[in-house]
Amino acid sequence: MNFTIEEVCRLFDEKGSKEEFIRLPFAPDAVKLRIYDDQAKVPHSRVKSLDFEDYPFGVERWNHACELCGSTESFLDEVLVDDLGSRMWICSDTDYCQQHGRKK
Repeated sequence: MNFTIEEVCRLFDEKGSKEEFIRLPFAPDAVKLRIYDDQAKVPHSRVKSLDFEDYPFGVERWNHACELCGSTESFLDEVLVDDLGSRMWICSDTDYCQQHGRKK
């Protein structure tokens, strides 16, 4: 089932909250969309990475661990910590970081 960006944006604007399910009037009652970071996804839909013929998808690897929880398996954000350009790497998913930190 495909929805146009205009349809999803219109429904999102009417609802006004990313936290709520949107029941689409032109779809079967069982179909609901949830808005995640301005993208609509049908529950239980298959997700496939975006590949290009000349540039295949690959998961980024870091030479650093998260400085807060020590994870080497999460996606990291590089953060400037002062005016001198000092950097630290922390988990991009703060929930994961907190959970991982508690396990240690």
